[in-house]
Amino acid sequence: LSLKVHDMKLIIYDTEKNSERDSVTEINIADKNLLTWKFSSKSTKIYKSAKVSYHDPVKDETFTGEFHDGNEEGCDEILELNERVESNAQAQDLAEKRLLQANSGEVKASISTIGNVDFLAGNNLTLSGFGVFDGKYTIEKVTHSLGSGYTSSLELFMGHTEKAKVKAKKSARKVKAAKIQAQASTQKTHELYYEGDKYYGAD
Repeated sequence: LSLKVHDMKLIIYDTEKNSERDSVTEINIADKNLLTWKFSSKSTKIYKSAKVSYHDPVKDETFTGEFHDGNEEGCDEILELNERVESNAQAQDLAEKRLLQANSGEVKASISTIGNVDFLAGNNLTLSGFGVFDGKYTIEKVTHSLGSGYTSSLELFMGHTEKAKVKAKKSARKVKAAKIQAQASTQKTHELYYEGDKYYGAD
């Protein structure tokens, strides 16, 4: 869960469910208000699954739960956890939360724009025109600065659901490219050669 202060209230919310909400705005690479941008994609400490195992000494029972991400390409690491739970269902829920939390920093972005008071932590926005980094991001942190001008600096991360969509599109493009390549390799080609004043090999 995440926590933020808003309108004199403490708000606690589910980070992953929040990242599935609609974007409040879209920023394109050609946006005149966009000043700088930087993206990062982490490949270490990204897990394909999480396992929770806890032995209750009072009940003399062991509770276990496991959650598979299903979207971490080329990753074989498993997040092993030993945290207190009171049932297999709790262990399952905890495994899911801990895995999503651990993998939340896989795709991040940092951008700065002309100052905008509407940028708030917890809101989602869509970035476009950045190639493989296009998609919906959640604002993790906003810093508003006043100096020679008013600017807003945003720290963003891509949620699990959005990463799954992006990776599904990437996989679909790979499959399509492989099919095109396979078709091209099976097509009949004709080698032409010249001898004297005649060409040979054409249909």
